[in-house]
Amino acid sequence: NCFICKQLKRNTKLTKHYIYIYILKNMEKRKREDESWPCPKCQSGAECGDVLCSLQLSEGLRQSTAPISDAKSKDVELQALRKLGLIQPALVHVCQIKLVRNQRRNLINVRLQKQFIPTLFVHSGQKGLRYYFFLSTKLEPYVCIQIVNDIRGSLKSWDEVDCAELLGAITAFKTKFGISGERYRHNVGLLDGSLKSRLTPSLDRILTPASSLSKSSRIQLDMRIGTKMWMNTLKILRLLSEEKVREMVKITETCGEAGKLWNDIVTLHPALRFLLQRSRNRKWGGGHQGAGDGECSIPEIRNNFLSTVFVVQKNDVVYEFHLSDKFEPYCIVIAIDIYEGKLLVLSKTQVDDIESSIQDFKKKQVEFHDRNFVLVICIARYGIQNEQYHYTSYAERVETDQYTKSAGINTKHKAHSTDFHLKIRISSQMYCNELKICSTLNFGEIRRKVEPVIYNFSRCPRLSVYHYICHLEFYFSGSVYHGAT
Repeated sequence: NCFICKQLKRNTKLTKHYIYIYILKNMEKRKREDESWPCPKCQSGAECGDVLCSLQLSEGLRQSTAPISDAKSKDVELQALRKLGLIQPALVHVCQIKLVRNQRRNLINVRLQKQFIPTLFVHSGQKGLRYYFFLSTKLEPYVCIQIVNDIRGSLKSWDEVDCAELLGAITAFKTKFGISGERYRHNVGLLDGSLKSRLTPSLDRILTPASSLSKSSRIQLDMRIGTKMWMNTLKILRLLSEEKVREMVKITETCGEAGKLWNDIVTLHPALRFLLQRSRNRKWGGGHQGAGDGECSIPEIRNNFLSTVFVVQKNDVVYEFHLSDKFEPYCIVIAIDIYEGKLLVLSKTQVDDIESSIQDFKKKQVEFHDRNFVLVICIARYGIQNEQYHYTSYAERVETDQYTKSAGINTKHKAHSTDFHLKIRISSQMYCNELKICSTLNFGEIRRKVEPVIYNFSRCPRLSVYHYICHLEFYFSGSVYHGAT
């Protein structure tokens, strides 16, 4: 009977609000079923709508060859999100659902939302609150703080925040990473009712009642971190030298015209134009020192590179290793020509390079220095040994593209990428350790109850890199780039 619940009940037609009400009404029902999974309708073979409780599509929709309209796709994705919330309510707020298709069937992908991929720390509070600390998805050395209720989602205004609990979460985060002397960016209410970002050196000015903070305004609280910590946690930056990264920070903090800002950044390294994308939010409040209230568009980091675990450049080609955002135990390797972009297939030389890159990824050199000698020891970086691989051939990728075009399917519903990508099977422990958001969820329950995730873990990988790339692919005299004919 609280004010918020009454407001939600009045707005049941709104998509997100409807999901919350649906979860609240059905959680007790699920408990009364003695935690049987899936629901009795699914167990008896009767369909539970277009999406079963395990997030598997109904047989008719899964095998349908007819084009699916955008309205139907959105409805199916909403149904899947509701069923996902019954498994774990917190998943609704950190995941997104995509209905995709290949030439054989329709299927559902469960993906992490972009902002939660680079999560560094999660603090559990009272009343079902979680305090998420994640790197900004923009090219800036900031950690964003978001407060999420397991049922209702992100808190919308400062008057819902328990400042003492928030301060405790921030203190725990600072202690873990050894942070001191940090600054904060937050939104303040202006006289005309608009919002502006402001940097402040102390939390006292933000969390005290006498602060100039507009308590009814939306929550925005970002922590400025050191450049070295930014490089250590956002591993795609290791492609650049520390000097280049510091120059990049200086460029973004002066924050001039959007077009000039982009040009200044991509001149630091040719590959940056393929690792970044122009920000969708064209207007950005002058949150940096020296920035006014005019337009500023800091580039965003593309999704794949927010979960990078290793990157190396060999012969003008960058080999990048990142974790999948689809709850699957794979590290995905892609190849990017620093002047032309992502490669579709590899030449013989590039296959040799990717093989040596994999060895570099698996092994790490540790140096011990003494007055008279230097001892170098090679250790397993992530404990990966006797690994297996999964690879989608170029012919199959082309076939999927042709099918997508002929069937009039939107490219966002395509089952896999056209570009070259090699998947390395890794342990679930490594996956959860590197993607911190997974450690806050009941990952074992997700593996048991969510059919798309069960399928991801059940696929049989191949044994050899060379057999499935060298022997099955046709070698080109040069590389084939994305978009080439």
